[in-house]
Amino acid sequence: MNCEDLIYLDAEYLSKKYEDENNEPVMTSLVRDEGLQAGIKIPFASGGAHTKEVKSYNVSVYGMYKGLKNSLEKYREINEVNKDIHGSVCWVSGRLFVAQHKRVRHSGGKEEVLEDGLSFEIELNNTNNIILVTKDEYFSSGYENILNLLSPIYRSVDSKAKCLLKVIGWNEVIKMAVGVPYVIQGMANKANSANAKSRRR
Repeated sequence: MNCEDLIYLDAEYLSKKYEDENNEPVMTSLVRDEGLQAGIKIPFASGGAHTKEVKSYNVSVYGMYKGLKNSLEKYREINEVNKDIHGSVCWVSGRLFVAQHKRVRHSGGKEEVLEDGLSFEIELNNTNNIILVTKDEYFSSGYENILNLLSPIYRSVDSKAKCLLKVIGWNEVIKMAVGVPYVIQGMANKANSANAKSRRR
């Protein structure tokens, strides 16, 4: 697996997993974030203030991933989406693409848009999709702003991928799962891989 094949790394998950596996001391500090614009201080406007933990490691997130690779590969891989996978941490392989979700209400001959947005999904072979709950900052360069584009360029996103995720939701009506991805790896087309090898010879 090369760094070019990585699409998504969840820094929060990987840092905790790395800490568990290596029992490595971590430097931490607590920072109070007022939630206000820089330079603006309003004594009574403190409702948005919160405290967050900042961690410092001697290794990058990519380095953590490489160090955890053998451990991560021990999670099982599933080939079917059903209610039994709810709560599981597992690998899935399939087609990664961007889907549009639109919910409307019709009243008095008018259409009211209640919800309209984009999300990454992964489609397993011959089964239902898993909607991925992602964070822009965990994507590799080039992917991080796809869901925020005004242009319909997102429709061109379509590739084979392998994903380690935790299933956090299951909708029995539409038979669809919701997952938080920890790692997403691109899977090169076999024909392209063969051509690349022949060119290197």
